[in-house]
Amino acid sequence: MLKKKPESNKFAFTVKSDALIYENKQNGYILLKEKGEIKNIIYQPLVQYTDDNGQQLDMTTQIKIRREEDNYHVTIEINESIFDNAKIKYPIKFDPSFEMYLNKMVDSTVYSKHNINNYLANYAIVGDHPDFGEGWHYVRLRLTWFMKLSGKRIIKSTYSVRNLSNLKRDSEICLMDMNEQWSSTQMLWDTRTKNYNDYLEVKVGKKPYIQFDITEYVKWAIDDEDGMMESTGLLLKTKERDVFNIIATSDNGLYSPFIQLDIETLPKDFIHQENINPEVW
Repeated sequence: MLKKKPESNKFAFTVKSDALIYENKQNGYILLKEKGEIKNIIYQPLVQYTDDNGQQLDMTTQIKIRREEDNYHVTIEINESIFDNAKIKYPIKFDPSFEMYLNKMVDSTVYSKHNINNYLANYAIVGDHPDFGEGWHYVRLRLTWFMKLSGKRIIKSTYSVRNLSNLKRDSEICLMDMNEQWSSTQMLWDTRTKNYNDYLEVKVGKKPYIQFDITEYVKWAIDDEDGMMESTGLLLKTKERDVFNIIATSDNGLYSPFIQLDIETLPKDFIHQENINPEVW
């Protein structure tokens, strides 16, 4: 939290990790690897500041890294133009974070102006942004991998995502039902999956948490014997141009999306899974 203009636009911290290799593609995160496996992730922070026109978000933050003996020296560099703006209102907030890598459900975002994969970033831009272009955010749930439950036992289900942006005007966010497979680790704007059904629901993206009613979708997915419906997942996109939301992804340690299930009875069984992203179905 910067309460006044800092002496420098660079902020450094140390990360301790046994991983010997790092990978920084400037796509929102740095991977620390050992023998080809991801061990840790350092996230590029989302910088938020306010001026006379309302809240703005600076997406030009850079994150750099170098190895120093047994530690990693990480530097976050914020665009100097922010501090040169006489109309800026403090404080400026940004949240650098680091985590041990867990085998969790990943989502993926594609941008029309980016030719790099963003599947482990801790925030996603949904809509039309001046720096990123148009953004689409893909989601998988994997409910059927962890429990045995009949769809008729579900009373209601909601999918909630944290809204990180403060909009000047309302933005309609659409939740779409996808009907073909996609790869979170390889998908780009040019290769994105565009085969989706009509809107499941449209919400105005202005509240702190945007909640979508996915009751019917969850019932269909749980009763789908081959599991393909849940595997193809969901898509978040805006319905209009020149407006966007910034949402927290499943890799956001502070505001991870969550699903609420209201059910008549407990599931028949809970299933322990070592890997929620199997190579084959």
